[in-house]
Amino acid sequence: MTDQTEPAPRIGVAPLDEAFTRLEAAFQGIPSPKSHNFISQELADKVLTPSRRNIIEVLTNRGSLSLAEIATATGQAIEGVRADVQALCLAGLLCQPDADHAAFS
Repeated sequence: MTDQTEPAPRIGVAPLDEAFTRLEAAFQGIPSPKSHNFISQELADKVLTPSRRNIIEVLTNRGSLSLAEIATATGQAIEGVRADVQALCLAGLLCQPDADHAAFS
């Protein structure tokens, strides 16, 4: 297990214009916390299934972990964890530094 060096991103729902406002502020050098916003609650619910929320909670509390450690912590089968981690990576919430680990992007 690796200690998490950065806090987990704030995950929420916000209109697209808010994203553009934050982007403009970033270009002006104004720091903001790491965040990931969905443009609708429907999209958030589609991506953040209960099993994926469990994975995010485990990584928030424990930092970067192997897929086997995530499976043990969540009680999911490794195949399910692998599929959920891949979906969260595609959504931009997680990254996989290698095939057997997951961490926040």
